[in-house]
Amino acid sequence: MSGRSRRSVLVGGAAAFAAALSGRGAYGHNGIDHSKEGAAHHTVTIERFKFVPAAIDAKVGDTVTWTNADIAPHTATAADGSWDTGTIRKGEAKSITVSAEMAPDYFCRFHPAMKGVLSVG
Repeated sequence: MSGRSRRSVLVGGAAAFAAALSGRGAYGHNGIDHSKEGAAHHTVTIERFKFVPAAIDAKVGDTVTWTNADIAPHTATAADGSWDTGTIRKGEAKSITVSAEMAPDYFCRFHPAMKGVLSVG
């Protein structure tokens, strides 16, 4: 194998390994298996300093993914601080699995005027 081909294989293998470690392989964001029977996957886009949609009705076990399409970093943080996605940079996505005790109201820690509601039923 030539040096160039070997390097291509190593770079490709390293990228696949990094993707597996980051949990973005077959299981989606944060290593969560979205294929569980009965669980739904909800998506929220962050754009123009708003959560779109601003309200989600979810069930325990569902997954919610926030994708940042804005120029600035954002978070989805429970108003009572009980859950938080952490910083979501431009082009990134972060997910959580819905639990019964989750506080419904959330906001962006960097931009407190950005608000959303995650109703758990």
